[in-house]
Amino acid sequence: MGGEGTAGAKLKEKGILHWSGTSTDVINESGFTALPGGYRSPSGSFGEIGDFGYWWTATEYNSNNVRYWYMTSNNTYVHKDYNTKLYGRSVRCVKD
Repeated sequence: MGGEGTAGAKLKEKGILHWSGTSTDVINESGFTALPGGYRSPSGSFGEIGDFGYWWTATEYNSNNVRYWYMTSNNTYVHKDYNTKLYGRSVRCVKD
């Protein structure tokens, strides 16, 4: 998808129907149509819906933490990080 700096443009839903704002470079070339579902905190509250999209991966850092990828509404980057499994993130199933 061209690397972390530009992959978001090829993965995100085109336009601002769900994203609070987005780059004009967004083309959704991959057909993934990433949506900004935000997250669920360990306390059960929800945040950043419309601004951030977060997706869990299958990669564990340790027994408490898992890698996730995320995108923001204001750029075309795809970022990766680790966080506790107590957070709620989106999941996309891929058929092999």
